[in-house]
Amino acid sequence: MSGYADIAQHAVTSMTTVTAADLAAASFSAMRAAQPAVLAYWYDGASTVTVRQFLDEISDTVGAYWGWNEARQLEVARYVGAAATPDITFTDRDLVRIRPLPVARRLKTFRVGYRRFWTVFGEQDMADDVLGADREAFKAQYRWTDPQTDATAAAAALLASEEELQSLFDDVTDATAERARRLALFAPKSRAFEISVELRPGLVAGQTARVISSRFGLTAGMNFVVMECEADARTDTHTLVLLGTVNG
Repeated sequence: MSGYADIAQHAVTSMTTVTAADLAAASFSAMRAAQPAVLAYWYDGASTVTVRQFLDEISDTVGAYWGWNEARQLEVARYVGAAATPDITFTDRDLVRIRPLPVARRLKTFRVGYRRFWTVFGEQDMADDVLGADREAFKAQYRWTDPQTDATAAAAALLASEEELQSLFDDVTDATAERARRLALFAPKSRAFEISVELRPGLVAGQTARVISSRFGLTAGMNFVVMECEADARTDTHTLVLLGTVNG
């Protein structure tokens, strides 16, 4: 038990009243295949950490999210961007409301910390035969991947951000892969909208929605990931938060 899906499943089934029957098994299997990296987590036995906090922390490392689906089963997944083929398409006729939302600054440079040292050592704490890179690494909480920069974002957006992730990855290969994955997702220009549509069973976060509208430059249509999905039985509507990458 070392990957995200197995650790998450163990935590909720052994430390809460959730049972295996309460899990969306297919989503856990998909996460095992998509992200098998070894994660390392140490608990000191004294501090108070809730299962929710623990799930949030390990999810942050792999870019995952978790929650309860319409069948009241616990589901896990990770943000991977909009698919080329949408699960559903909305036109002006379907839109009860649409409004643009602010988006985060484009990501220019990113690095990932891995193999956390839960105890940081000073010079006086290390033996003389601890040398070179190991000696320097023991002085810091994390080992770090080299920063990776997206040249297009750096040239196009003067306010593009430089960020880092303090992760639970144990291996540099996995940390480097996540660095590249997130840069590919968040370096391109993006747009976000909140829309309201008539209530549609089966509409869930993580799906790809295509919006074709005469407003907001969406005449040709654009694919978005459904980031949030909230049903309102009083008004028979779904309210969706959508995020998509601008091509070109």
